[in-house]
Amino acid sequence: MLEINAGIIWVIINLIVLYIVFKKFLFDRIMNVIEKRNQMINEQFDTAKEKQEAADALKKEYEDSLQNAREESKQIIQTAKENGQKEYNRIIEEANDKSLQIIEQANTAAQNDREKALEDARSEIAELAVMAAAKIVADSAGSQIDASLYNDFFAKAGKQHDINSN
Repeated sequence: MLEINAGIIWVIINLIVLYIVFKKFLFDRIMNVIEKRNQMINEQFDTAKEKQEAADALKKEYEDSLQNAREESKQIIQTAKENGQKEYNRIIEEANDKSLQIIEQANTAAQNDREKALEDARSEIAELAVMAAAKIVADSAGSQIDASLYNDFFAKAGKQHDINSN
């Protein structure tokens, strides 16, 4: 059968004692160090995950901010274009109104000048007619004098008309 040797028993007892001593002084400390190391690694992973999530959130916030800035710049440009177009239309309308006013004033002045020239011509013609009638009445000398007065009247009236036309 099996023989148990005293040396083997001492080896087994030494191993058990060594195991208990190692367990008491070495294994617990090593396990504590390993556990602390695991906790530290897990904390680092958690911290890295939190930082990644914060970075992602910040990136999204910046992207949203950038998009809002682009939209706002487009709106500002659109508003500036609309204001520029309104100002352009206002200036054109003002210039058209002013030019129409100037044309109307010029037409009125021209009409007034025509009426004055016509009035001056009428008064000159009336003056000439009165002078001719006075000469006719004063000189009833005949048809040759009448023809001469008639020709003088039309010559002076023609010259006056030519002067007023220019």
